Amino acid sequence: MIKKITMKSNVIMVNKHHNEEYKNKRGIIIIEDTDNKKYILDLESSTDISSSDYIEILDTKNTKEKVVFENIMFNNELLKMLSGK
Repeated sequence: MIKKITMKSNVIMVNKHHNEEYKNKRGIIIIEDTDNKKYILDLESSTDISSSDYIEILDTKNTKEKVVFENIMFNNELLKMLSGK
């Protein structure tokens, strides 16, 4: 189950293999599940960089972080209420 979704814009991505850094204005989405696993999606290239051990994400002074949602539990009654059925 998803525990938290966070969006970050204006980050720098560092490629440790090539010793290069790339500006990423669109940003990333970080999805954390209840097993404390993190999935990182790069919005600039539309790729999953979760398993890339050579990419590091750095914040800048212009980085904006927004928590989309956190600790929301959806049960059947709540889903019915939200859907209007």
